[in-house]
Amino acid sequence: MISNDGFNEYKLQENFHGKECRNVRFLLYSPKVPHNYHLFKSDPIIFATAAEDSLLRLFQYIPDEKKNCLFSLYSIKKHSSVIKNIEWSFGNELLLFSCGASEELTC
Repeated sequence: MISNDGFNEYKLQENFHGKECRNVRFLLYSPKVPHNYHLFKSDPIIFATAAEDSLLRLFQYIPDEKKNCLFSLYSIKKHSSVIKNIEWSFGNELLLFSCGASEELTC
């Protein structure tokens, strides 16, 4: 743990992608959730990552007092080259869009 003026910084995991990670997007709760809703320690923290290895990965982070745990949920290979951007979308369903080189856009 590194401490910088009241901000604690943790290294969650090394080498979680085969190559350089380009993008991280946290799954924010739906706009339908009341504004006074607060995250509790038991709530899941889900995020997606994209990297030069053309993998889109979903992780769950579970904070623990003794050990921080990062779990890989899915690893998806739909792109033929580097993924440049990812974004969650809320509507009738939860969607995850990704785009990359070679003019690729997936959902």
